[in-house]
Amino acid sequence: MRNILIVVLLAASAAQAQTNINIDFGNLGGSPPASYAGAGSGGIWNVVAALGAAPTGGFVDINGNPTGLIITSSQELFDVRANHGLPSIPQPDNSLLSDYLCGTSGRLTLTFSGLSPGNFKVITYVTVDTTPVDAVPTTVTPFGNPALAAEIEGWWEEGLAEGMTHSVHELLLPSGSFTLQLSVDDDACANGIQLIALPEPALASVLSAGMLVVCRWRGRRKR
Repeated sequence: MRNILIVVLLAASAAQAQTNINIDFGNLGGSPPASYAGAGSGGIWNVVAALGAAPTGGFVDINGNPTGLIITSSQELFDVRANHGLPSIPQPDNSLLSDYLCGTSGRLTLTFSGLSPGNFKVITYVTVDTTPVDAVPTTVTPFGNPALAAEIEGWWEEGLAEGMTHSVHELLLPSGSFTLQLSVDDDACANGIQLIALPEPALASVLSAGMLVVCRWRGRRKR
């Protein structure tokens, strides 16, 4: 049993060591505190005030460790302080959604590189209002593949909600890089991104099997 516990603990440590990165686009509305998890994981938030064709790096993970992540944009993006109803969104969501990076056309491609190869959950935030009146839906398409496209309505109502304030994609990144295409009938913009490394299937199986054995062992000891 001791050996099984050691294997489970090592597997859990490996899972926790996976790189999770929080990125807040725009600084005019402040930045989220480390206690804020959004729809993903809490921890340190990187703040990006501009993006363009020149590579942007220097990102840290949620624990403050340096990463190799590099982001480029197909057009120059500038920091915008949201108007309409977004400033009235209560904290802590306000710190993420009350500003964003915005372009000058309705088609934007963000390129992410320098990640460790593996499986990632990618959470993309696009919220521009608190009512559907001024909100314009944005389509987020990883790798430019229409089969992976997800639509975000773009308005906040009482909390974060997939399809309303953000999209969620689980992507396999063999080379540690991917693209996100944002398409909208207005100027494309984004509030932020969360990149969450997912355990490899084999690692997940070890964790599941190990926990099952531990639970059964504890059940027998109680009898």
